Amino acid sequence: MKSWMKTKALLLLGALLPLAGCLLEDTIAITNDGQVTFESTATEADEQKKVEFPAFEKTVTALVDELRQHKWKVELTWKSKERPYRLKLSGSGKLSEVEGLTTLYGLRKSTDKKYQVYFVTPLGGQRRIAVQSAADGPIVVDPAGKPVQEIASPTAKETYTIVLR
Repeated sequence: MKSWMKTKALLLLGALLPLAGCLLEDTIAITNDGQVTFESTATEADEQKKVEFPAFEKTVTALVDELRQHKWKVELTWKSKERPYRLKLSGSGKLSEVEGLTTLYGLRKSTDKKYQVYFVTPLGGQRRIAVQSAADGPIVVDPAGKPVQEIASPTAKETYTIVLR
């Protein structure tokens, strides 16, 4: 794990514990000026009935607050407050303003046109990220330097590069 990622690594385990087993599906769109919009859905099936809604809601509220502290404009919509719990997060922000380490991602600027990012999948959960941009827009490349349009079950060990054009 890269040194800039280690800061929150231990905190992630505790913060994501109520999200264990959660399915996260994200769609991220990036423009050349660094504007990012996203829509995320989360489903916590909790088939073993170990997570009560108030605990799940508290965790989600803390994650939303954390994103807002990192200057994301975020909207939370509950789709179901009964098992399976479902929610939708949508929001926007500018890469240059939302840099830093959060429970769900780490982002830092490398150059004026490049950002390094990693995403976190909750323990025991699943995460899929679809990356959208125009043909002449930014590209996201994997650790091997290959462009990606979808990232499945990302870990903090996989750093992606966002290249603005």
